[in-house]
Amino acid sequence: KNQIKTDDTEYSYELYKTLKETKFIDTVNKIFNDQNNTIVLEASIKKITNYNISTKWDRFYKAKLDLTWYLKNTYDEIIDSIVTTELSGNFMSIYDYNNTDNKYSGFAKMVGDAVSNSYIKLHKNKSFVQQLKINKDLKLKDENLLISTISGSDRVTNKIDAFKATAIVKTKENGKDAGHGSGFAISKNGYLITNYHVIAGSISNKQKEVIVVTSTGKEIPAKIVRFNKYRDVALLKVDYTFDKAFHLDTKDKAEIMMDVYTIGAPKSIELGQSVSVGIVSSIRDVNENKYLQLGMSINGGNSGGPIFDSQGQLHGIVVSKLVGYSTEGVGFAIPSYLVSDYLNLTVK
Repeated sequence: KNQIKTDDTEYSYELYKTLKETKFIDTVNKIFNDQNNTIVLEASIKKITNYNISTKWDRFYKAKLDLTWYLKNTYDEIIDSIVTTELSGNFMSIYDYNNTDNKYSGFAKMVGDAVSNSYIKLHKNKSFVQQLKINKDLKLKDENLLISTISGSDRVTNKIDAFKATAIVKTKENGKDAGHGSGFAISKNGYLITNYHVIAGSISNKQKEVIVVTSTGKEIPAKIVRFNKYRDVALLKVDYTFDKAFHLDTKDKAEIMMDVYTIGAPKSIELGQSVSVGIVSSIRDVNENKYLQLGMSINGGNSGGPIFDSQGQLHGIVVSKLVGYSTEGVGFAIPSYLVSDYLNLTVK
């Protein structure tokens, strides 16, 4: 009747061994992952049933595992869930009295064996196989949207103007704060650009509630007009007139070694309207996407912010950075000249 407890990491270890045996290739530490064709698997154990079978000479143990596999995209959105029920192999004992730290380690191995069997079975599930198809069609299906032009006096033409066109993008989910990012206006009448990952929700068909905080501190509910998950960009709309807006050019004017700036809210909303300075250190073409590589200080919360030069010319949208021990100042931006195509916009 004693409750048997064990550490989830022991199940993970057994699963890692199975992945290696089934020729799984670890791509976690690659610089550029194909986020358009990546599935993240998470498993939740719902029920464990422990059986023992006694014969005249032996006793065998077996576990039945009810498990739910959650299939997620790279934005951590659940795109599907699959329930499996699987048995472990036969085990002579679930106890290891030589292991003083965890005498039930044999039980963990038995359950881990059932997890591995469940994973192998998952690969035969039709729903799972359907999700494994490679997607090369990254084009948005929405109809073309016309964004009104901004006159010369309304455009950002210098570094000071840029403050008036930038904003914080706050999000909520289920009534609770769910993080923040940055964004910027591309029209005076309230259209803004940010990253899709800033507004992505827990499930793939329901995005977060969005509130835009202007440079003056005014908080305005925002409508999500459209987004392109494959390109990690989103278009928002607020009922507000911006003093200045960035011109969304369709010509590529970014150059390597160009001095650039960004304005955003790194790490905390309290740090809104923070300025970072750097350079365009390279231009990368990877996995059907193009990125500006940045040599500048950016952090979580800068996502969705503008990359612009001293004349206020927009060049990119902050999208990610490298993190890890002894890694600093390597970030990436989506080239802004591609955004009109990514979101199917016409700016006139």
